[in-house]
Order: sequence, then C-alpha cells, then structure tokens
Amino acid sequence: MTIYPERPEHPEIPEIPYPLAPERSLPRRTEPVVVPMVSMGGGDPWQQLTDQRRILVSGPLDRDTVTALSAKLMALDGESGRDVEIVINSSGGPLAEIFPVLDVLDLMRARANTTCVGSASGTAVALIAGGTGTRRSASNATFCLRINDRQTIEGTTTDIVRRAGELDALRGRYVATLAATTGLDDERLVAEIEHGRFLTATEARGLRIVDAVDDPASNTSRP
Repeated sequence: MTIYPERPEHPEIPEIPYPLAPERSLPRRTEPVVVPMVSMGGGDPWQQLTDQRRILVSGPLDRDTVTALSAKLMALDGESGRDVEIVINSSGGPLAEIFPVLDVLDLMRARANTTCVGSASGTAVALIAGGTGTRRSASNATFCLRINDRQTIEGTTTDIVRRAGELDALRGRYVATLAATTGLDDERLVAEIEHGRFLTATEARGLRIVDAVDDPASNTSRP
C-alpha cells in the first residue's frame, strides 16, 4: 500500500493530484445463493411438498403444531393409501401434546415414513420412533430423549396429589409408548428421559429409534 504525504503548505509548489482508486467491475450473480430443498419451478413450495405427500415439521411440538400435523396426515390419508413422509427437525414439546398425533399414525391406512434432519429432542424422538414405515436419519442428525417439561402444581393438598398422580401416569404412558416402538426396557428409557445426553445418528439407530442412517457418500441408507 502506498502512503501519500500531506501536501506542504507552500504556494510555489504545484499541487500533485492524488490518484483515485480504480473502478472495480463486480460480476453479477446469476444463480441463487442458496439452492432450495424443493423445486422452485413455480407455485407454492409448501404445496409442492404436499403434492409429494411430504410434511416438514420444524420447531416446537406444541398444541397448534400437533393439531395442524394431525389434520394434514388425516387429509393425505383420505386422498390415498400411498406412503407419507414426515421430515422432522424439532426440539419437542409438552408431554401431553404428542399422543394425539401418535394415535393418528396408528389409525392411518397409509404408512408414515419418518426422517430426522438436524436434530430431534424430547417428544420429537417419539414422533420419529412412532413412524409406521421406514424410520431414517440424516448422517449428521442428533437425538436426545431428555424431557424438559417441568410444571408447577398449585392448589390444595388434594389438588396437588391428584395432579402429581396424573403427571406420573402421563409419563408412564410415554415410557410405554417408546418401549413399544424401540424395544428398550423401561429402566433405560427412564434414565434417558431424565438425564439423557445427545446421541449421534448411529447411536440412535443402536437404540432402535431409527432403522437406517443415510450415507451421503453412497446415496444409500446404512441399515
């Protein structure tokens, strides 16, 4: 880099013009910065996913999300008995909210294939494990069975005892549901739900949460 000194304050010395930075011609981008996951050849991308019988679940599994997911599954099942794919990247949600969509999966005539991309935590793991078709995971996906659904119980002693019993029963139902879909024993599941760490896709397959891990190098799924 060239440093030009300040011009001395002498009128007899002619002013030397400082050179201007050369103009730069920046190439204009002709392609999108990010390649979309679905074809953008026209129309609504969400509608295109629906046409492919594929549902993307991203974000918390709260009541609104589970209700919308259940409605979409029932609508697709009403249209055809062909397989439906649920792509999941979610941190889960309240324990009580996962059971309606799991019931819908069991009642559908169409098989529901589940795929985890990104991560699945809490009740999102139950949604993946509850798939009635192929249960897959992207190779870099992570899983955690730990439930962070903490509730404050208020009221009379009778109310607290009753509500505590309801929560224990709810957790017992959840453990039984995961045991049925994974084959894990209750003791292992309780330990994972209360203190579980993040698992790799391969570890999740070892716990039978998924059946296969996609191998991007060979474009196949490792059993």
